[in-house]
Amino acid sequence: ELQRKLAAAEVDEVKLTSMSKDPAIVAEGRGIFESNCATCHAQKCEGLTGPNLTDTFWIHGNSPKDLFVTVAAGWPKAGMPAWGLNLGPERIERVVAFVLSIKNTNVPGRPPQGEERP
Repeated sequence: ELQRKLAAAEVDEVKLTSMSKDPAIVAEGRGIFESNCATCHAQKCEGLTGPNLTDTFWIHGNSPKDLFVTVAAGWPKAGMPAWGLNLGPERIERVVAFVLSIKNTNVPGRPPQGEERP
């Protein structure tokens, strides 16, 4: 819980939203995602053991802050590891920018999980 609070304290939602519109940052985030996250979320983010990240359904919230905290602190009981120490805040920002950029692209894959949050 402390790790989650510390991660949340660092988040600048305006910055993350802006980053998600920068093609160079999004491309860098995609590379980090493919190297670290695709094992569970798949190369097209359609979900394998982890959820589909391209639909409008979200398990732990869909705001930039929610995504940053999820990546940094994880949800170990749900199988999502904490990436904060491995990736650091700058690389997490780039991964979050990438995930924000693919939101609502609806790549076919795992069925929806969580709550619909368009």
